[in-house]
Amino acid sequence: MKKTPILKITDTELTKLQELNTESNKIKSIIGDLELQKIQIIEEHNELLRELKVHEKDLVKKYGEKIKIDLTTGNIEQVGK
Repeated sequence: MKKTPILKITDTELTKLQELNTESNKIKSIIGDLELQKIQIIEEHNELLRELKVHEKDLVKKYGEKIKIDLTTGNIEQVGK
């Protein structure tokens, strides 16, 4: 039985292919790390939003619902009746 010759790319082509594949894998790893950081930042933001809601409730109890607070000066303005 006659064996078919094995086709093979050149060493230069193989090296280039391996380098490109390695770089692709590095980028995929970086993307994964960034996605994890994104999730952590979103969780931190959600926690800040929860804290903000609690603080807003405290301010509503103290100053009433129909107010507007200037975030620069802290001045309170009545809005509506």
